[in-house]
Amino acid sequence: MRRVFLQRLALTTTTAMCLSSAGTARQATPTFSIEGVTVAEGDGVTVATLRVVLRHPNLVESRIHYLTADASATAAAFTQSSGPLSIPASGPAAPYPATINVSGLTGTVQHVAVRLDQLTHTFPADMDVLLVGPGGQAAMVMSDIGVGNDVTNVTLMFQDGAPTPPAQLVSGTFAPADNAPAEATMPAPAPAGPYGSALSVFNGTDPNGSWQLFVTDDSINPDGGSLGGFSIIITTTTNGGDYIPAAGLLTFPPGVPARTLQVAIKGDSVMEADEAFAVNLLGPFNAVIADGQGTGTILNDDGVTTSQAPTGLSVSSIAGNVATFRWNAPLVGPEPTGYVLAGGATPGGVLATIPTGSTAPQFSIAVPTGSFYARVHTMSSAGLSEPSNEVLFHVGVPVAPSTPADLVGVVATSRVALAWRNTFTGGAPSALVLDVSGAMNASIPLGVTDAFSFSGVPAGTYTLAVRAVNAAGSSGSSNSVTLTFPGACLGELQPPSNFVAYRVGNLVAARWDAPDLGPAPTGYALNVAGAFNGTLILPGRSISGVVGPGTYLLSVQATNYCGAGLSTETRAVTVP
Repeated sequence: MRRVFLQRLALTTTTAMCLSSAGTARQATPTFSIEGVTVAEGDGVTVATLRVVLRHPNLVESRIHYLTADASATAAAFTQSSGPLSIPASGPAAPYPATINVSGLTGTVQHVAVRLDQLTHTFPADMDVLLVGPGGQAAMVMSDIGVGNDVTNVTLMFQDGAPTPPAQLVSGTFAPADNAPAEATMPAPAPAGPYGSALSVFNGTDPNGSWQLFVTDDSINPDGGSLGGFSIIITTTTNGGDYIPAAGLLTFPPGVPARTLQVAIKGDSVMEADEAFAVNLLGPFNAVIADGQGTGTILNDDGVTTSQAPTGLSVSSIAGNVATFRWNAPLVGPEPTGYVLAGGATPGGVLATIPTGSTAPQFSIAVPTGSFYARVHTMSSAGLSEPSNEVLFHVGVPVAPSTPADLVGVVATSRVALAWRNTFTGGAPSALVLDVSGAMNASIPLGVTDAFSFSGVPAGTYTLAVRAVNAAGSSGSSNSVTLTFPGACLGELQPPSNFVAYRVGNLVAARWDAPDLGPAPTGYALNVAGAFNGTLILPGRSISGVVGPGTYLLSVQATNYCGAGLSTETRAVTVP
């Protein structure tokens, strides 16, 4: 049966499709979501990288704006406000200009935003608003926007990278916009045009001095209004705060499932609580927002003298009665000297505590038959940490397997490849099953594996999912992919997920999982720089080896029929 199926099997592109009851394909709705991130604060400027995911990417371009916001962490910015302005039916506002005098700031400008507070106007498209910095640089903040609709007490924040202002102005954060640059001529004493609209024109300048806002109504219509004042928000290279505000636009070409954005974290040497900021998604194009807020958590690393718990404990395999656990080392606190695995038959219970005998963030151990709860503790010069998260696992008991995760697929002419991640919160699988529907229906046993490939696929469209099975039953189905053959390469091969590099003595090791979205990999390339320079081509998802002293800079890329994909972030491992 398997041979017959493989001779007839045909699969599609990575574009997400559903099969209707009539058998025709329909496109699933593209959705944006943003993932959170946790970083150690550090003492200088570090970078927090957040991933924005486009599920069910279209065959057309999609776009999304992002914007940071304070939570318990605050943006590194100086804010000062002016008094109110009166806007006549025609001509300059009073005062003209409105002025904010800034003094005492150090460093140069890194980021500027301007806020118009409590704007009321019966025809806001008549307004031209020009910001001029102490050095004479100028940016047209708004001109000919908002069409002719009245606004009452709206507050407009303007910041590079934010969404374009809507036709009906409402309170919010938007990009500076000049919809009629040829018409924007400001009366003296404003500087002469032409004017750009990007606030980045002030970057690198001295923030101290007079910041001026020139507001005029360029129409003779009997429409006017008022402004409660304007505020200038300045981030310099040296002022305080926890992070540098960020905003921007992410563009997703056809088939691209993810993009990343970066927020600069300003470290210090002050002992404080952990803090957080938000990154909000807004203004989607050719998609909708499913999860519009990501959290960046900044871990305090100053004065942390106690051992910190590992994170992300999971069971990565069960083979016979041998269970393998893996986790992430703590980001802050004393350097781990080892780990202790603790477990019992009930949540939080302790039947045994077993030192792993290594600083490696993984451990394999023979376990008696039964169902157990496990946790891991960090050992350091400061003693034993609190426990990590707890995981339930089963060895030799009649429990159905847990569902495989993160199924991805790729098509190249008549070739197909699939990859996924097996999970072990249920019983150990004795085989995986590939379920196929569409042009034909079949269930194909694959053995215990986390990848599948085949060449010579006939034409057709199929929806695929995998299940894990054992004597106790079957898991649920993984996420599905719908693939059509023959097809060309489509989509951007994403970085491998869960990449970790570490050392134990002079042994350097790295591990990773397949990309969790986008096209499937068929292999990997480990890039090494520093004490050794080269690229290692690997079929699997881990490597280790004894090396000489030095610092090794490691990153990994997925590869497939279509080439190499995006690289993971680089991890530095130093062998003394």
